[in-house]
Amino acid sequence: MTCMHGTHDGKFRHAARAILTEEQVLEAKGLREEGWTYRALGERYNVTPQAIWLIVKGRNWKHTVKEG
Repeated sequence: MTCMHGTHDGKFRHAARAILTEEQVLEAKGLREEGWTYRALGERYNVTPQAIWLIVKGRNWKHTVKEG
């Protein structure tokens, strides 16, 4: 699921300029647990390190939960 700014599915209002898929978000969370830096993850997914930090800390993409 990829959502762009201004989209609304009736349940959630998605963050501005969301460019990551749910799969990428879960992958980024796992890579961070493996020791990747926020900067390296930002470069990998073409987003800012701050965007990755917000995801990892649960401030964005709260509904994604890594299985296992």
